[in-house]
Amino acid sequence: RYANGSAANRPLRLEVNGAVVNAGLAFAPTGAWATWATASAPATLNAGPNKVRLTATGSNGPNVDYLTVTPGATQSRALATASAGPKPAAGRLSVFPNPASGTVQLVLDSELAGAVQVTVTDALGRIQQRVEFMKTRGRFAHDLPLGRLAAGSYIVALDQGNSRSFARLSVE
Repeated sequence: RYANGSAANRPLRLEVNGAVVNAGLAFAPTGAWATWATASAPATLNAGPNKVRLTATGSNGPNVDYLTVTPGATQSRALATASAGPKPAAGRLSVFPNPASGTVQLVLDSELAGAVQVTVTDALGRIQQRVEFMKTRGRFAHDLPLGRLAAGSYIVALDQGNSRSFARLSVE
């Protein structure tokens, strides 16, 4: 998912495990920096960890929020019986205040109740914090201490059953 509030395409070079997969992957204008779109490119990944790098080919690039990996056509047929596909959204996830320091409040609007896992990852995809709690049905708020997070940008992923929601978090 990306945003490009400029009037021009902002291509990126896509590398996987050090090999260039696409030298000019297009990230077309989205109309505003808060308007998100998706771009996709096929790439072959190894089993286990892979290093995926997107590098601006000009002086500027788009704002990339997160990457999603989906199986290709050959693998999709083999996985069809084991997986229903990508996780649907768990509901609308909001983070207040944002930017923040100390503690943030996670607010999730969802009719689902039950166990929830929250994972906070840094800009390099490293897990910085993981917590679990029980959620009630409907609008639900949970305080998340930020004590050991350094200043920077993070992605908050909330998993509940077969659903997942994301929010951006800036720590001051």
